[in-house]
Amino acid sequence: MSQDLINRLRHSAMVTKRVEDEAADEIERLERELETERALSFRAQMTEFELQRDTAWAQAQLATAWAQAHRLALELECLLLDTKDSAVVSKWWGSGMEALSEYQELQPGAAENADAWAAMRKAGI
Repeated sequence: MSQDLINRLRHSAMVTKRVEDEAADEIERLERELETERALSFRAQMTEFELQRDTAWAQAQLATAWAQAHRLALELECLLLDTKDSAVVSKWWGSGMEALSEYQELQPGAAENADAWAAMRKAGI
């Protein structure tokens, strides 16, 4: 009887050891999975941060480009007005007017500005 009890205890110990080993393996697997998820989450956060940074940079560059384009358009318009609206006076008058017109079509709110400038030119301001 005692031999039977010893065999059952040995079997129980082996089963317990196997369960402990499987549990330890599962814990290790879950820890690796958690680390992978943390790494992916960190990368996603960095990607989002980089995207926000790049978007802000692009918006700043766009604002700068529009400001420069606006200044150049004003300079061009001043030069064209200085030529007395005549292609005879300046060989660049026609292409300058075309470039100014294209800018006015592209710039947000430029149609209103163009109307205002046209009204001022007609009024002799």
